[in-house]
Amino acid sequence: MLRATVAKVGITVGRRHTGADVAILAKLHALHVTARERNPARWSRSARDWSPVGAVTLNPEEDAVVSRASNDAVGQPLAP
Repeated sequence: MLRATVAKVGITVGRRHTGADVAILAKLHALHVTARERNPARWSRSARDWSPVGAVTLNPEEDAVVSRASNDAVGQPLAP
């Protein structure tokens, strides 16, 4: 469900790489807070977590590499 939502709001890999996803997610969070305040009866569950996910790896064993690289420079491509 989250993948479909993220795709619908326009968060692409490129936008995540440049950091533009943070602003998009902040706007979505504000929008949902406002909508919930306007009509609380419509919301049966808690609000969605719109916080940015940060670095993601396909292979968990590479988490240390990603962690070091993300601390060194933001927006730089990782080298294998």
